Order: sequence, then C-alpha cells, then structure tokens
Amino acid sequence: MKRLKLVGFLIVVLMITVICSIPAWASLSSQVFYTETAVEGQNLWLYRFTVGNLSDSVQDSGYNLYLLYITIPDAVSLSNVQSPTGWSADSNLSTYLCWYSTVPGAMPVGTDIGPGFFLSGFSFLSDTRFETLPFSLAMTDPVNLDIPIMITGNATAVPVPPTVLLLLGGFGGMAYLGRRSIVDRIFRHGGF
Repeated sequence: MKRLKLVGFLIVVLMITVICSIPAWASLSSQVFYTETAVEGQNLWLYRFTVGNLSDSVQDSGYNLYLLYITIPDAVSLSNVQSPTGWSADSNLSTYLCWYSTVPGAMPVGTDIGPGFFLSGFSFLSDTRFETLPFSLAMTDPVNLDIPIMITGNATAVPVPPTVLLLLGGFGGMAYLGRRSIVDRIFRHGGF
C-alpha cells in the first residue's frame, strides 16, 4: 500500500513538473483608436489614429508593430495623409491607407511600436464619415522573422474632448439638481 502511495505521489510530481515546464504562449494584443472631427466650413472629416501594442512588454518582447493598413469600406476621396516621425504612408486616396515603419526595431533604436507602447500621428481627411474602419496590423515574430503576425479588427472611435466635457457637465448638473431637490424635500418640507 505504501509503495502504491509513493508511485501515485511520484506521478503527481512528474505531471506538475511537465505542466510547469511548458512555455506559456504570448497573448499578443493591439488596438487602433481614432477621433473624428468635422472641419469647419468644409464638407470634410479629419481622422486621427493612435495605435497601441497592448502586448506584455516583458513576456512579448520583440513582437513589434510595424504596419497599419486601413480599409475604406466605400470608394471616397481622401487627402492630407500624415504619418508620425519614422513612418511613411502609401495610399490610392480612395479605398485604402497603409502606414509602415521605416526603421526596423522598437523605439528608441527603431520606429516600430514595441509591446506596451502607443503611437499617434496617423491622420487623413475624408469627404465621407465612416461607420466602421477595418484595420490590419503586421507584427514581427521574433521566432520566425520571415512570416509576420497579422492582427485584424475594427478601429474604436474615441469621443473628442469637447464631447466628453459636455457629457461630464450634464452629469454634474443632474447630480447637483438631484441633490438639491433631496435637500429641499428634507429641510423645507419635513421629509420625503
């Protein structure tokens, strides 16, 4: 019986050792955020993008974003394409925009977006507002440098600051009026 318990204990220890020695796979993640602003006096919309490599900066070291591709759902007129420092853009100014890093490697050596970092400065003008903006991102794979890792999704709209301030002001006003009416009921009318 003791021998059976010892064998069972050794099997459990062996299983724990094997499970703990299997490397954990990196959970690569990224996101594209944008703001949309109407250009006064013109029928144009300014789109500004921020790209984030949300991967873990230690565990996912070497997995750098180096390409952003935006698919325009319908043929439109695009103009004034801007790139952050160290990046260039390619576009037919109608159905796609492609930004790419010109110096390989994560900052400060290169201009790729390393894990845990964000980069802004991607922008363009459009004569059309968009409901969705599908994107593709290419990321280096330090294990296999010949084949990039592709991440796809839809860019997330972020409200412009005046909209956020307006919302906060509205909520603050509602809270003030709500508190004031409760105080009036308690002190001036003798309760609820």
